Amino acid sequence: MKRIAPYYFETGAVNMVSWMVSSTSKAPEAAVKFLNLLYSDEELINTILYGIEGEDYVKVDEHHVKYPEGKDANTVAYTAMLSTGIVGSESLRYQLEGANWSDVELKLQENKETQKSPYFGFIFDPSEVKTQMSDVTNGIVDVFKGNEYAGHGNVAVQDKIEQTRSGQNQKRYQ
Repeated sequence: MKRIAPYYFETGAVNMVSWMVSSTSKAPEAAVKFLNLLYSDEELINTILYGIEGEDYVKVDEHHVKYPEGKDANTVAYTAMLSTGIVGSESLRYQLEGANWSDVELKLQENKETQKSPYFGFIFDPSEVKTQMSDVTNGIVDVFKGNEYAGHGNVAVQDKIEQTRSGQNQKRYQ
């Protein structure tokens, strides 16, 4: 994996992997302890994701696992690793054989070195501009409505775009 531009942590990326404990939980402290274990206990996270070593997976090397001889995703009892991506620390999770561990190392390095966006924490509140956002969206839809070849040299669509740009529809989009 190679980045073509610097990456900044932004609010959405961080909020995407937020965990919470319900206010109605009967054991909130235990729930938080369990969440902490997902990010600190290598055996726990890999048991949750891969099942029992020797039955559901075998280790290939320090970071990689594969299915036991004669088994695959359809014949092992545990396949949680095929449907999850945000459970536990990626640095503790085994990768399936063939996955490039250097990609994980790059992500871990970036997690340590990446700067926060100057707008980190900002969440856009559209409540004051809903009408304007709707008008813009509707205007874009009107320009391209009913034409699957929009923007690919279609004369009718190009004429509609030019009408919109020239201000013939200017009142609607103000």
